[in-house]
Amino acid sequence: MNGHPATVESGPSGLVVVDLPAGVTSGQVDVNWTPPGNNVSIAAAILGGALAIGLAMAPWLLRRRRRNQTSGSPVEGELIS
Repeated sequence: MNGHPATVESGPSGLVVVDLPAGVTSGQVDVNWTPPGNNVSIAAAILGGALAIGLAMAPWLLRRRRRNQTSGSPVEGELIS
């Protein structure tokens, strides 16, 4: 509150309660909150997105690899029967 730390308590239904000193008529209260497990959630979302992109590209990469292996020209010096 006004640049000084204040005691924060949990109120009904998870609301934040800040007790103000007697006689305060104006001021500013800044409340910062981060959900628990937020960093883990972000990491899981990035990993899931990368996995989804990889799985979406897998058929294309496999087709491309097979096409390159079967349609390639003979190697120099290789006998063709």
